[in-house]
Amino acid sequence: MTIQLNSYPDRAALVILHPNYQRQLSLLSQIVKRMGVASVWIPLRHQQPNIEDFWAVLQQGFAAQYGLNLPAPGRSAQSAARAVLESLRPLGRFALIVEYEDTEEASAVREWIATLCDQMPAGCQIIMMGRRFPHGLFDDPLIRDRSALYPVDETTMLNDYVNGKETQPLLEVFACGQGRALVDGREINQWEGALPRNLFFYLIERGMATRDEIFGTFWPNLSKRDATNVFHVTKRKISELLNFDLTRYYLGFYQLEPNLNLRCDSMSFKEYVQKSAVVDDHTAADMLRKAITLYKGVFLESLTGQWVEERREDMRLTYVDALSSLARLEEKQNSPEVALGLYNRASMYQPHREDIARNIMRLFAHLGYPERALEVYARLERELKLRVNLAPDPRTVELARSIRQP
Repeated sequence: MTIQLNSYPDRAALVILHPNYQRQLSLLSQIVKRMGVASVWIPLRHQQPNIEDFWAVLQQGFAAQYGLNLPAPGRSAQSAARAVLESLRPLGRFALIVEYEDTEEASAVREWIATLCDQMPAGCQIIMMGRRFPHGLFDDPLIRDRSALYPVDETTMLNDYVNGKETQPLLEVFACGQGRALVDGREINQWEGALPRNLFFYLIERGMATRDEIFGTFWPNLSKRDATNVFHVTKRKISELLNFDLTRYYLGFYQLEPNLNLRCDSMSFKEYVQKSAVVDDHTAADMLRKAITLYKGVFLESLTGQWVEERREDMRLTYVDALSSLARLEEKQNSPEVALGLYNRASMYQPHREDIARNIMRLFAHLGYPERALEVYARLERELKLRVNLAPDPRTVELARSIRQP
C-alpha cells in the first residue's frame, strides 16, 4: 500500500522507520524530498564498542558525502554529538540518516543519539532504518520522549512499539514468508529445536485442535502416552520462550488463550478477503489492498508437512482471488492500467486460469496492445496443453479471434 506522508511526525527529533515496512528506501526518499533538506547517510552495520571506533565511521561518511571534516570527538559521546551538529551547521536544515544493526547495544551510540535528540535544531531530524526495532535506545527516556515510529498501521502489522497502549505482551506472528514471531517487538530467534517452532505455528494457525488432531499431525507413530509426554514438554517450552501461555485446554480442545494479545498476518489476510465480499465497493477495495499488502510471501516457506502445504495452497488461491477481485473494482473505477497490473500478478500464480487470461487479453486490447493480448493467448494455450492437455474454452478462442480481426 502507498504511504501518505500527511501523518509524518515532522516535529520528532528521531524517527525510526518501521522495521516491518518492506519499502524503507523508497519511503526514505519520499521523506527527504518532502523535507527539502540535505541528507547525510551513516551506515552502522556492526556494534561500535567505543567512541573512537564509532567516530571513525562518522568521519568516513561525512567526508565522502559532503567533504566535511569532523574534529576530534572529545572524550564523551555527548561532546561527539555536539561536534557533529557544529559540522552540519553549514548545510542548514538536514536529515542524518542512520542505517543500523545492533546499535542499541553500544552505549556510545546510545549516548550520542540522546544528545542529538536533545539538541537537534528545528527542521532537522535523525532518521534510523533497520530490520529490527532498536529497543535498547528507548531505555533512555530522553530518546523515547523525542522519538516516533513511522509508519504505524495496526491493520497491516505495523504496530507502534514506541507509543503503544498495550497492557499485555503483544504477540506478532508473520506467517507469510519464512515465519517469524515477535513478543513486544523482539523476535524469537532461538526456538531450541524445530519442534517448538513447528508446533507454535500449528497452534496459531489452527486456533483450536483436539489432542488426537495434534498427535496425528506430529507423532502419528508414537503411543498415546509417549506423544502426550512429548507434547507437554514442547508446549511448556513454547510458554517459556514467550514468557506466557499460548493455549488452554477447554471442552476437549487446545485453544488459544482468550486474552491473548495476538496479531497475525495470515489471520488478518483471510479476514479482510472474506469481509470484502459483503461490503460496499470502496470499503472492499480498501480491505483487499490491505490483504494483498499482508501477503508478503509463501505461507511458512521454511516449514514442511501436510497441514502446512494445505494451508499454503489455500492462502495462494485466496491471494489470487484477492488480486482478481481488486482488479475488477479498479476496472469499475475506470482504472484499466491498475486493473491490468493486478490481473497480471494473479496470472503469475495461476497461469492456466482462463478467466484471468481473458481479462488480461481484453484490457491489453482495450489499451491498444492487441499483439500483447495475443501473446497472452498463446501462453495460455501452452499452459493448458502442458498441465491438463486441453484446448482453451470457446469463449477464450472467440476473444482471441475478435482481437486478431477487429
